[in-house]
Amino acid sequence: MIGTGYTFRNGGVTPGLMSAAGAVRQAMPVADNRPAVILQRKQINGRPGFSSEANGQASPHITVAQRKRVFQLARGPRRPGFRSNVTRMRKYIKNALNLGPYDMAHRMSYHDIREQVENLKGDPKKLNQMIRDITVPKRKFGKIKKGDKAYYSLALGAKKDPKLLVKILNSSPYNLRPGDQSTNRSIGARGDLHYEKKPKLKRTLTPQSKDLKKWILDNRGESSDIMSKDQFKTFEKGLDTN
Repeated sequence: MIGTGYTFRNGGVTPGLMSAAGAVRQAMPVADNRPAVILQRKQINGRPGFSSEANGQASPHITVAQRKRVFQLARGPRRPGFRSNVTRMRKYIKNALNLGPYDMAHRMSYHDIREQVENLKGDPKKLNQMIRDITVPKRKFGKIKKGDKAYYSLALGAKKDPKLLVKILNSSPYNLRPGDQSTNRSIGARGDLHYEKKPKLKRTLTPQSKDLKKWILDNRGESSDIMSKDQFKTFEKGLDTN
């Protein structure tokens, strides 16, 4: 024993004498192997089945389908595609209006439609009223007369199939209009109601939006409106309910 060190006894540490071998080990410099470890990690990360948390890359062994599933769980059920009537409306908009990039903006979002169909399934009277407010025009829309029930009847026929009902309501032409792409996407699942300008620049909800407002779960007065009054009249001529 040549020096003072520490002795481990009964799970504790007490001062004691250090052996010659221990003194030699203590005097030896500790090698800095960090560069080698970093290199090894880079080599491992380059192999299939491994990834680096530091560079934020997803593991290569996770399939595309699995990643999509993770994103779907995070944002909820995926919105169904539009029905063919909306596809025809978009073609009409492309030919009749020069709007640039736009979204088919929902006054009442798909998220709220889905939630309210679920919430109101035990109250047929309220569910019917919501369906009516989404699918019946409150005024004349182009060639479609005020109170037309063609799309309303289509939706009522799907009441026993909630998924189909939500898909039909999601494509109601009276719940859609072209909206500013950036604004519409920033609004997300909140209300995106349609306003008309009155004298002195006062904003007033259109009759359609006014009736939809009570069903919207998160309304903050936001709107992605981009069309002038004349443009909107042109758009309404292309409304399709088939």
